[in-house]
Amino acid sequence: MSVQSTEMLRRARPQPLAARIERLWRGVEPGIVWAPAALLVVPLAFLAVGSFTARWDSRGLSGLSLDAYAEIWPVANGQILFSLMLALAVSAINLVLGVSLGVYLAQDHKRGQTVIKAVMAMPLVLPPIIVAMGLVLAYPHLIGSWTILLLAHLVWTFPFVVWPVMTAMLSLDMPTLGAAARTLGASDWMIFTRVTLPNLRNSILLAWSMTFIMSFAEINGSLFLSSARSHPAGVGLLESFLNLEIRVAAAYTVLFLIVLLPVLALTVRRAE
Repeated sequence: MSVQSTEMLRRARPQPLAARIERLWRGVEPGIVWAPAALLVVPLAFLAVGSFTARWDSRGLSGLSLDAYAEIWPVANGQILFSLMLALAVSAINLVLGVSLGVYLAQDHKRGQTVIKAVMAMPLVLPPIIVAMGLVLAYPHLIGSWTILLLAHLVWTFPFVVWPVMTAMLSLDMPTLGAAARTLGASDWMIFTRVTLPNLRNSILLAWSMTFIMSFAEINGSLFLSSARSHPAGVGLLESFLNLEIRVAAAYTVLFLIVLLPVLALTVRRAE
């Protein structure tokens, strides 16, 4: 029997169930993989297009205009600068405090670990508005200032530094690395700066970017704490939407993406 006839007979046989499932999976896999991305990208693309329209109402989009950007820029540039400086300050402070605490919590048999971990989890489960209310009641003299916003953003984002660093530390064999460094005469400070931190650089970068992005884009609690002098860009976006200024809110969204996408791209690139 020729090779061609053998191949034809093989194809004519019923395929095993596993082979059919594999073929089915190859067909549906692209949709499963790309559907979540499409759910995010499509609305953002629609907002980006809508920000350049002359009219956006119940009848749809029409015209081409930069009026939305001209309308918000005199106000939005100050808000974006404030949010940028706030996010930089929050991410820098939390990085210094959170990395040290994450390294501490990753070590065994440290006193108070369970209590500290429970406290660190509270901002993850409590709505930001509760933290904001607590700060207002605890520090009424700070109401309306940028300081109370800084404190609130530090609390909200601190766990997103501690937990990635702690998880990365747990994956390292630090007792062996530390013992090897000590045989070469390294002190505890040298081990921390020259052994521990270099092994945590990707986790630290991830923690910094998450903290920066979350602080810059935070809206719920900032709406409760903001004032005329301390007005984050996220609050301006929400106010535009609530005032039914949809094109203006869409323009705010585009400005958000311009600021945040480079940070996200840097993080993804370093993580590869």
